[in-house]
Amino acid sequence: MACLQAVAFALELITYFLLGPVFQSYFMKFCMMTVAWNLIRSTDAFITIFFNKEFHTVIPCLKKPASIASSGNRDQKDIGITPTTD
Repeated sequence: MACLQAVAFALELITYFLLGPVFQSYFMKFCMMTVAWNLIRSTDAFITIFFNKEFHTVIPCLKKPASIASSGNRDQKDIGITPTTD
């Protein structure tokens, strides 16, 4: 988890300090730096949620499906079951 977060922060620093100053337009500089800042914050949150097992119990889409216990009636086809009509 820490290694992935470090890689994400390193990419953010590269984007912020090396790619940001390449653009001459203030608007493009603002966009590059804002996008870099937002991406690192959201990526850090996703990494934390993905690796933290406690979040898996709170977030419904990350929960593991409950296993279905067998009833022990395998290979028994309609034994003793007769439909009734009233």
